[in-house]
Formats: sequence, C-alpha cells, structure tokens
Amino acid sequence: MKNRIKLNDIAAQIERLNIELGRKAYDYSQFGQSYSLDSNGNASGRFESIAIFNSKRALYDALTLSLAIIDRIQRKRDLEQFLSNPKDWSH
Repeated sequence: MKNRIKLNDIAAQIERLNIELGRKAYDYSQFGQSYSLDSNGNASGRFESIAIFNSKRALYDALTLSLAIIDRIQRKRDLEQFLSNPKDWSH
C-alpha cells in the first residue's frame, strides 16, 4: 500500500523547489479534487496555473521529478567546474 500524500507533503516539496530556485516561484492550489501547480513567472507577479493534476500523488510526483532534475543538473555543473579547474574547487 502506498503512503497517502498529504497537503503538507506537497507544501514541503514546493518549499524545496522554491529554495533551489532562490525565489518563491511556485505554489499550489486546490479546486475540488484537482490540484494546480501555480507560477508567478509572468510580468505581473501574480500566481497563475501552469499545470492541473487529478491527485495529490500526481502533483507530488511531478515536484519530486523536478527536484531530481535540478539536482542532476547541479551535480553535472559542479563536476564540470571541478574538472575545468580542480585547484579552485571550493565546495
């Protein structure tokens, strides 16, 4: 049996994603049984829906995937930086 995803789990993933991006770029909202991933990437600064999910699990999994991709990109950049100049490695 899968663990049930709670809204606190989604909020924690959103917070991690915003920390990785260095700004409050994402939030979520709920409309009945649907969950919306919202972004403030527009010029007005208002949060607007960019994706709709039919379950908390689907939204949570999308956020988890996003964080994994960001982590992989960062590790690749760190490796490239290290290989280009290992003496200046300060991480």
